[in-house]
Amino acid sequence: MDCIFKAREHVDNAWLIAEKLGVLATDKNKFISSMLYTSMNHCDAIQVLVQQQNLASSSALLRPLFENTFRAVWLRNCASEEQSLKVMNSKDGWPSPWNAIQLIEAQSDNPKLLSKLWEIMRENMHDFTHGGRELAHRQIGGNIITSNISYSEVFELMKIVVLFSSYVLSQLIELSEDKDAILLLEDLLDNQPF
Repeated sequence: MDCIFKAREHVDNAWLIAEKLGVLATDKNKFISSMLYTSMNHCDAIQVLVQQQNLASSSALLRPLFENTFRAVWLRNCASEEQSLKVMNSKDGWPSPWNAIQLIEAQSDNPKLLSKLWEIMRENMHDFTHGGRELAHRQIGGNIITSNISYSEVFELMKIVVLFSSYVLSQLIELSEDKDAILLLEDLLDNQPF
């Protein structure tokens, strides 16, 4: 499954750029950057787990990837100063993933990609994260329990990894205000594997 190795190369290249970025020295920027690095780690882990044919664990990371990324972007682009302080200093105050997506997309002229992805993935992501029937059915291969991963599922997971690692990197670059990194991102996007 060539898509797994193409996604690995993409994530590695995204990391090379991300690890050279500085963070503008405010507590909020540091907090958001840390959240975005966590999302990059989720992308990295999903790819590695799929490569190891561990669909259960890779799928379980989809929801944390989505929610963490949406929260970081909401905090960066939508949260008031009061909301920012609340979420940075307590467990409370975060909008639901759907509300965060709505607020993010209202701030942007970009296509409504995040809401489309959430609508498509939401039901299964909950099941994947909490160990429901979808994961159980995917482990049955005839009369044996096995890693029963279809190519189409692997391909979709790798597309999500590439999309989110690119999106997260773009957010990190905007936070750093590193003009040279924008050119590196453009090159990375021009050479996306799918």
